[in-house]
Amino acid sequence: MTITYSYEQNLMTVTNGEKKRVAHSIVDGDKGATYYYLHKDNSSFKKVKIVEKEGKFEVTPKPKNWNLSYAVEGSGYNGYVGYG
Repeated sequence: MTITYSYEQNLMTVTNGEKKRVAHSIVDGDKGATYYYLHKDNSSFKKVKIVEKEGKFEVTPKPKNWNLSYAVEGSGYNGYVGYG
């Protein structure tokens, strides 16, 4: 497996005793691309993982009822992921 691009950012803060973590990463290589996003604090948890497999993108949001908007057309990702 060859990785051609890798990016990762993690941020954890504590404000007035409330912990908050935001993390995201992008990895692209010869086996496809992977995108990961996490938002966690004392009152909410959201995570989405998008994995390219055989030219198609598999989107896995948590929680399952998360209002997540995305668009995939053709053999590549031509849309957006909206966090709401």
